[in-house]
Order: sequence, then C-alpha cells, then structure tokens
Amino acid sequence: MSDTIFPADDKKSDLPTPLGFCWVEIPVKDMERALKFYSDAFGWTGKSHGMESYQIVENEFKNLNGALRLVTEEEHVAGTAARHTMKPFIGLRSVKEPLAKVKEAGGEIINDGEEIPGDMGFFGEFYDSERNVVGIWAKKMSLEEKKDD
Repeated sequence: MSDTIFPADDKKSDLPTPLGFCWVEIPVKDMERALKFYSDAFGWTGKSHGMESYQIVENEFKNLNGALRLVTEEEHVAGTAARHTMKPFIGLRSVKEPLAKVKEAGGEIINDGEEIPGDMGFFGEFYDSERNVVGIWAKKMSLEEKKDD
C-alpha cells in the first residue's frame, strides 16, 4: 500500500513544506464509519488515548498529523463542492490511485484531478464518509507517469 499512496523517501521532496499546517481535526458524526473509511482508503488507524470521542489517526509510518473528532448532527458543518468550509489536503505520491481507493472505501469523488498552474503539482477532491470535503495533493497525477530525473 505504501508504494501506491505514501510519499517516497527521496532527497527531493514531493510534499508541501513541513513548516505549514501541522494538525487537522476532521469532524465526524459516526466514529466507527469514519475510522473504517480512512482505514480502507489510506490504511490509517485510530487511537483514542482514553477519549472515545477523539481518535488520533496514525499512518503506517506512525506519523500523527490529525484526528477524527466526534460531533453531533447540530455541530457538524460539512462543506460541499460549491459551499466551502475548512478543507484539509493530504499530501501523497499521486492523485489518481488514492482517489480509486477513496471510491472503493465508499467515498464520493468531487474532482478526479487537475493540474495546478506553475508546476505546483496536481490535486483532487472527495467527500469522505461523513460528507466532509477533503483534498489530495501530489506532484504527479498518476504513478504511471515517467519519473522525473
């Protein structure tokens, strides 16, 4: 799975600057459903650390970059493709392959990928299991593209 979606350990970074946003909390109405979605789509696991309404998500490299926070129906404010709320972006190796995993996991694709002007890479967007709008950013649209020299 890591060869498909996670960043490479190359000297040349394929990720946005590490000095940007460092934590994101995604609001969820159904913790079990959200944990299953993010596990199926990205291989993430959740750890409650004694707080059942708050699951810190961890990837296979044991990186901690955010959490799922349980909210009530009244507290949940999901965005739409036309009405934006805060939108987290996940930095990955490509856009195409992770979006296929998102769809398999039950997510809905909003934007199946676009190039960002100025050689800034590519992005795609999807609805997660809780109808949050989430983005994917990568230097490549697909891992099938020829590797940069």
